[in-house]
Amino acid sequence: MLDHGADISRTDTQRLDNGFNLAVESSDNSLHLLNIVAANGDINLFDHLVSRGADPSRSLALHTASKCQDHEKSRAMVCHLLDKHNMDINVDDKTFRDTFNGIFDEGSPMCSAVIHHNLAVLRELLQRGASFSGPRSWPVSHAVMAKRGFLPALEPLLRGGADPTRALKTSVRCMNLEAAKTCLEFGADPTPALAQAFEHEEIRVKSVAEDAEYFEEHPEFWDERYAEEEKAAEKESKSIIDFLKRATESYTASCTASL
Repeated sequence: MLDHGADISRTDTQRLDNGFNLAVESSDNSLHLLNIVAANGDINLFDHLVSRGADPSRSLALHTASKCQDHEKSRAMVCHLLDKHNMDINVDDKTFRDTFNGIFDEGSPMCSAVIHHNLAVLRELLQRGASFSGPRSWPVSHAVMAKRGFLPALEPLLRGGADPTRALKTSVRCMNLEAAKTCLEFGADPTPALAQAFEHEEIRVKSVAEDAEYFEEHPEFWDERYAEEEKAAEKESKSIIDFLKRATESYTASCTASL
């Protein structure tokens, strides 16, 4: 096709590289062809396409490489992209994507590695100095989120330089007790997270009261599942607060003893 004049730089800006249709007024201007080849871990084909005029700096290959099911191939692809093609290790997908409501696979290449549960790529990026400083370069959020998180990534992130106190606040916001425990093991100060948990509980209690008032006025919309969900949320919030209270007491005592 290329020999017959196909434009190697052409891309469908109204879709993602996986074929997903974007919302109106959203766009993805990255070079999908290179994104897909990187996701397959095919270094030879990637280089061939570049030799035929495809520009790797217009792609999100560093992000999509983490999609490869063979994690060693994906790590090799990441090394190749960084070493041969000098791609930016901290590039944000927003460089090429303009999505109104955001998408799940977004942020830095490090975020993509966590999203796609690729520890091999994550460790490679951390070893090479990937930064946590960008406004959307906080992969901890993707590691500790309740339903789609990847907790095995949290420890490498903390060892690689993620701020444990900030990570603890993120874990509490996601109501992830196991993640919170890991953050404390890495020296997190629980005081800010406890304050956040109290604020969250105040909001929850206010919301419950507003719901009760609404259902009193509109009993036809009441469902027993609401009561079950409220009890579960109350129990979860109480567990987090009690845990952080104990952690704060221990942290304060430890700080006092060290003086």
